Amino acid sequence: MASPYDAVLRLRKREVDAAAEAFRFAAEELEALEGKLTRSQEAYAEESHLPADDITMRSDLYLLQMLGTMADLRQNIGHAAAELEERRAELLQVLAESKVLEQLVEAHEEALRLAAERTEQAQNDDRVAFVFRARELERGAAA
Repeated sequence: MASPYDAVLRLRKREVDAAAEAFRFAAEELEALEGKLTRSQEAYAEESHLPADDITMRSDLYLLQMLGTMADLRQNIGHAAAELEERRAELLQVLAESKVLEQLVEAHEEALRLAAERTEQAQNDDRVAFVFRARELERGAAA
């Protein structure tokens, strides 16, 4: 049954989908940054265990660069985590608003159903009253 809320429901569904996609994107971004940090930490640990006296095998400047890269990654992870929390809050807000709208639609449908039931009951009452009145008139005419 069509309701006056159908267009709003479709729009809200698109908003939920967009918010969910933004949340997914932020989660993937955070996961990718965490993976880069893990790989950098592993490479740093491996590189730092190389013999210090063999200049061809180890570069302290490279290690310093890796430390800088890891610091940048940690900062980016912090920003990505904050972005993820914002997207989560946005998604929860849109979902809550959607739930309220769905409850409005359900209440509207329930009101329509009750109105239809009342109309049907009133029609049944009218039929019974008509039959009862017709019988009374027949009895009155027969007497």
